[in-house]
Amino acid sequence: MTFSIRQWGVGKLIGAWAGYWVALGAVALAPFGRWVWELNRIPGYHGTASASLGDDGVTISALRDNVTVFTASASLPEIAFWVAGPPLMLWLLWLMLRPPRDEVDVVGAPASHDALPDPARGGWGHPITPTSTPSPVERSDRRGS
Repeated sequence: MTFSIRQWGVGKLIGAWAGYWVALGAVALAPFGRWVWELNRIPGYHGTASASLGDDGVTISALRDNVTVFTASASLPEIAFWVAGPPLMLWLLWLMLRPPRDEVDVVGAPASHDALPDPARGGWGHPITPTSTPSPVERSDRRGS
C-alpha cells in the first residue's frame, strides 16, 4: 500500500488533523504531565501544578516542596500557529494535489447527474405519463375561446 495524499477524502484529512492535534498535545504536555503524575502518585512528594493565561500568554508550572521543577510558557500567536498552521498547510497541499473533478458544474447549466434515479434508465419508481385530461388552466382557456 502506498501513501498518497491525492487519494485522501475529507474524512482522512480530518483524521490527519485530529492525529496531529493529539500528537502535538502529547509532545507539548508530556513533561508537565509526568511532573503532575509524580506529585500526585509518589509518596512523600508535596507540590502544586498550575496553568495560567496572562499578558505573556499561557504558562504552566509544577512546584515540588516550593521548588520549581517544570515551567513552560508560550504566547498566544505561537500557540495559534502550532494549532492551526500545519493543518492549514496540509489542507492547502491536499487541495493542490487533488485530482481534477470529472464534471464541473456551471451555474445555469443543466446538471449532468440527477438527484433521483431515472426510471427509464433502470432506476426505481414509475415514470410519469401524461394524462388525457386537460389541466384546470387548459379547461378555462377552452371555455373562454
